[in-house]
Amino acid sequence: MRRTSRQASFLQRNRIIAALAGVTCVVEARWRSGAPNTAHHAETIAWHVAAVPGSVHSANSAGCHRLLKEGAAVLVSDAAELLAD
Repeated sequence: MRRTSRQASFLQRNRIIAALAGVTCVVEARWRSGAPNTAHHAETIAWHVAAVPGSVHSANSAGCHRLLKEGAAVLVSDAAELLAD
């Protein structure tokens, strides 16, 4: 599949966001969305990645559950846990 220039811009933006943030926290992301993509960029440069998933039955949480299952993110239940890292 060939990416459009708009899609390429989003992917470049995700790399920049991942590099600038000390922690990437993904909240209720769909399976194929920009948030898990940003998290994977953060993981490749050894930044912390966290996830706050919703229901296992919600498509809006599938991306977070995938990150957690793959071990790419740690589970976060409140903001204080993010600040602790």
